[in-house]
Formats: sequence, structure tokens, C-alpha cells
Amino acid sequence: REIGYARDLLPIKSGGDDVSRELRVIPFAWDQTVGFVESFFGRRDPCGPQMCEELRQKPAVKGMAQNPLLATLLCMAFAPSDDPGRRQLGFPGRRVEIYDRVLRGLLGEWHKGSGEEKARKLSLITPKLELLRTLAFQFFPDQEVGDD
Repeated sequence: REIGYARDLLPIKSGGDDVSRELRVIPFAWDQTVGFVESFFGRRDPCGPQMCEELRQKPAVKGMAQNPLLATLLCMAFAPSDDPGRRQLGFPGRRVEIYDRVLRGLLGEWHKGSGEEKARKLSLITPKLELLRTLAFQFFPDQEVGDD
């Protein structure tokens, strides 16, 4: 297909139309969360049922998994790593630790490369976190910014 779309996909204000809608992400019901997790890992992969059991045991994390974007990030954080010393199956008890795992993963820990390129990506995680901490302080000066 050509680049772009012939018409707007979502009925949002555009051109002469006076159509305006609010779009919301509807939370998954538990059976939808289970289906999503099993689809993410594949029906035969034991990681799906293991993650669902972990979610059952940790209600705060289970609540996070109702959001499709957060469910995707949780699946990525739960998945076994190629590097056995880095990440293991299971979730920490506190949400802040889960956000830390996801953020570090997105900043480079989940990089699939090997050797020098992976080492370079990993060495940049701490400077990136420092930059984000500085930005957070600039944008939210009245809020406490800490390591946890």
C-alpha cells in the first residue's frame, strides 16, 4: 500500500468535520489478561501460565496487567533473558522495582545483540538514567525525585 491512509482511521476532529470523540483504553478483564499473556508467550510456552500465577499472587501487579501497554511491558520484563545473570522469571514485590526493571530493559538491557555492541548498550544505561533523573527534576521541581 502507499504510505499513509486514504482517510482518518479514528473519528477525531479534522478538516471541516465537527466530530470530536474521547478515546479510552478499556482495562482487560482477567480472562483477557490471561489470553493476552498466553498469546504473547505462545500457548505451549510455560512462561505464560507461570506469569499468570505470579499475577494472581501479586494483586498490585495484576492491576497493572489490565492495561494492554503495561501488560506488554510486564510480559517483556517477565520473559527469560538470554543472559542468565540479568533477569529471571518473576516479579519483585514493589511496583517501583517493576518500573525500574522495565525502564532498564527499554534503555538497553533487553538488547538482543552480543559482544561489544551489547556491552556498549549496557554501559549507557546509567548515564541515560542520570539524564532522565535530571529531566524529571526540571519538569517536576516540587516533587521528590529519588532512587525508589
